[in-house]
Amino acid sequence: MAFVGNQKISVIERSAPARGSDGRMTAPTETLFELVDATVNPVPGDELSALPEGERNTKQLRVITQYELTEGDEDAGTYASIVVYEGERYEVRSVSKYRRVIPHNAARVARIKP
Repeated sequence: MAFVGNQKISVIERSAPARGSDGRMTAPTETLFELVDATVNPVPGDELSALPEGERNTKQLRVITQYELTEGDEDAGTYASIVVYEGERYEVRSVSKYRRVIPHNAARVARIKP
């Protein structure tokens, strides 16, 4: 299914850290999913003004896709999905899941500084 304003993005999923046989934490592995269909828009001003002050100066986008984007969860030891759009990396900050007529996810993503 295609969305209005359909664009192609890449998504990077990172595995949870694990302990190696020597007891040290291993680096997470990254898996790249290329050319995921999505609609990408700027986050509206009213949503930006509701963000914590430290996040307002970071470039934020709204990504709408059927791909299952995930937020990071420190307690569960999972990492947030990373969206690659126009050569820049964005970390998923929040996801709203809609399961009615056209199932999709609307995520707010923030640019990761290089």
